[in-house]
Amino acid sequence: MNNPSGHHHLENTRSYTAHKLPGPSPQQAGGYLNIILAVFLLSAVIGVVLICSLFYIVTQPVHAIRTRLTAISGGDFSRDDSIEWDNEFGDIGKAVNQLAVNIHNLIDAKIAYEKQKFPKGQAPLSPSLACS
Repeated sequence: MNNPSGHHHLENTRSYTAHKLPGPSPQQAGGYLNIILAVFLLSAVIGVVLICSLFYIVTQPVHAIRTRLTAISGGDFSRDDSIEWDNEFGDIGKAVNQLAVNIHNLIDAKIAYEKQKFPKGQAPLSPSLACS
């Protein structure tokens, strides 16, 4: 403030901003870059492993249940314990097995009813009667 023009204060400000802040050396910056790259690559590998694992964990049970449903639609109403896991997919597998048992019981009941309705020698039991 001794300067009559009043520029002394601005000159001090310029001198502070003209100094560079201390930063990492080029060797340190390269080291940081390597660490960042290693963390990125490790994250990518972990992500790929997780995605592949989840894909297998989901697709294997879905495929097994779909195969079992195809067998049921083909007339195989036997129980398949291999689709009853200890998770949500296992709950679906248990329901599919129960569905197969229920369908089998309904068909057996229908056949028994038709046999009772038409004793031997009257009307032959046709497959369409069992499914109607």
